Amino acid sequence: MATMANLCDFADEWAACPCLGYTHYQPAQLVTVGKRACLWLQDLLLDLEELDDTLRAFRFLGCRGTTGTEASFVSLFDGDTAKIDEMNRLIAADFGFDRLYDVCGQTYPRKLDSRILNALSSVAQSCYRFGNDMLAVSLGAGVLFSSVFVFVFQGALVLLARVLAPALTDAAVAEITCAGSLLIVGLGLNLLGLTKLKVANYLPAILFAPLFVWLFTLLPSTLF
Repeated sequence: MATMANLCDFADEWAACPCLGYTHYQPAQLVTVGKRACLWLQDLLLDLEELDDTLRAFRFLGCRGTTGTEASFVSLFDGDTAKIDEMNRLIAADFGFDRLYDVCGQTYPRKLDSRILNALSSVAQSCYRFGNDMLAVSLGAGVLFSSVFVFVFQGALVLLARVLAPALTDAAVAEITCAGSLLIVGLGLNLLGLTKLKVANYLPAILFAPLFVWLFTLLPSTLF
């Protein structure tokens, strides 16, 4: 919200400052810096709507047993399913949730993971967009030349991923993706001037995330 408020002030301040607009990388018509800032602001507003929708979709898993059938609780409560439902409702309320999933397996529906990642990705894309605009304005052709380094660096990451792919499970990849998404959001907040996070200090999280997944697989299943 602070970022959008700052962008509103910025758009008002530069509303009448002309600049050249491009289409398909070709000079087109005059626009204003304020109008460009409104485009960035609109992206963030859309991100906020998506974040709100994602948060509203959160539900509580509850105590459903190892496979989600509640079989152990049915035995414990002598088949009284109403008591089981009430127990889950009370537990959910203690954690601040007013809804539970009607059906589940061992875990909550993993569809929620992708929704969270999409919301985080949308914020990162918006930050990336106006970050590029600001760099292009301040550095000009230097941004184009920097793409060579980005190509080499990203290419090396792709090759490394191909080498490591046989050793990474789906769960490990999911944890790496989550950690990386949070780092990207941190970079975006730094670009906006809202935080001064030392994102590089958190890079080991990308390595520790799959390590923790592997360690959890070594624990006895009776603990979960």
